[in-house]
Amino acid sequence: MKATLQTSAERFERFIAYRIDPGIFFMAIVILSLNITDACFTQLIIEHGGWEINPFARAAMVTFGDNFWVWKHSVVSLAVIMLILHGHLRTARVCLATAACLFTGVNVWQLILIDHLSLFL
Repeated sequence: MKATLQTSAERFERFIAYRIDPGIFFMAIVILSLNITDACFTQLIIEHGGWEINPFARAAMVTFGDNFWVWKHSVVSLAVIMLILHGHLRTARVCLATAACLFTGVNVWQLILIDHLSLFL
């Protein structure tokens, strides 16, 4: 095969032509949305006497204070972008689906905790 050099215009056109599978796009939106609600619920629970179980998140909270959610959202967003770019691989799709399920479980658990907090408010 003969190798050809792509012009920047050709690379740009190829990048624009890249289509994300609707299922992968939906999982990415779910993960990013639940990540934001997770950060908000975590703040609420901590303000009312709860604590963070995740040691990485706890370290980020100590380091970044009230703005830990910026770090958290950045890390998760970068991971989701990397998985989307490799969405043609089965492993990436499984990772996205697993993350969506885990974030759903964490948010449900936090809603249960917040419901129990309402007894003390």
